[in-house]
Amino acid sequence: MWMIVIPPEGAARVVADHLADAYDALNVPHAIFDMGRVLPGMRKMLKHPDEQMVIDWANEHLAVRTFDARATHVMVLALCRVSLFTLNIFRKHGIKTIHWFYEDFRRAHYWRQVLPGYDYFAAIQHGPVEEACGNLDVNYSLINTATALMSAPPADSPEYD
Repeated sequence: MWMIVIPPEGAARVVADHLADAYDALNVPHAIFDMGRVLPGMRKMLKHPDEQMVIDWANEHLAVRTFDARATHVMVLALCRVSLFTLNIFRKHGIKTIHWFYEDFRRAHYWRQVLPGYDYFAAIQHGPVEEACGNLDVNYSLINTATALMSAPPADSPEYD
């Protein structure tokens, strides 16, 4: 059983929705944890929402949902706010964690903080991400996309990335 963590917004969310559709089409048992619904819901419940508190609370909710679903794998998609603490809890309980990082490592810097918590890390680029995976004994896979092959420079405005 897979738990698929959907990003809160943007192009990353669109890719994640397509992945969930593919799991449906292939009849792969899975559950969805939608950060795009959970994070705003958590913010609304707090009188004075502190962003770190919202993220921590969402991670607690993810852990409970993952254990309740008896998931064996957690697929975290790009730009999801899953903490190293939560990833380490999953590891302690034998749940395999995978991050599909389809962002430019030069723009999205969070990967360095969470990389040690993953069992598998798929990225669109060679270089620093692949090297860091090797140093931390994290299984690395290149997802060949046009961006990965072209090594395009980041856009001047990340809102259009």
